[in-house]
Amino acid sequence: MKDPRIDQLAETLVDHSCRVQSGEKVIIEAFDLPEPNLVCALVDAVYARGGTPMVYWKNNTVLRSLYMGATEESMDWPGSLERTAMEAAAAYIGIRGAANSDELSDVPPEKMELYTEHWWSQVHIDVRVKDTRWVVLR
Repeated sequence: MKDPRIDQLAETLVDHSCRVQSGEKVIIEAFDLPEPNLVCALVDAVYARGGTPMVYWKNNTVLRSLYMGATEESMDWPGSLERTAMEAAAAYIGIRGAANSDELSDVPPEKMELYTEHWWSQVHIDVRVKDTRWVVLR
C-alpha cells in the first residue's frame, strides 16, 4: 500500500520549496535511498505541474570508487555535464540518504578536494545556490 505522506512531502517540496511552474526543468538528485518511492512521487508531482524532471540516482559506494581514482579530468567531466544541466534547470531537489555514513571516510583528502573543486563547486556553488530554487533533505 502506498503511503500518502510520501505524496504529501513531494507536493510540498515541488509547490512550496521550489514553486515549480509549467515549462520548468527540475533536477531531482537522490543519494543512497533505500527505495525509490519519494523520487517517483517527485517525478509525478513535477509532471503534474507541467514541468520536466531529470533524475540523478547516486550511490556513495559507486562514488567512492570514482573519488579514489580521481584526477582533475575525471572530476571535471561529470562536473561540466551536471553544470550544463543545472544551468538549464529552474529548480533542484536533493534527497540524501545514509546507507553507510562512513562510506567516503577513507577517501584521501586530496581526492575529495579534486571532487569538490572540479565537480561539486562548479555545479552547486557556482550555479545551483545562485541561480535555482532549491531544497535539500537529509
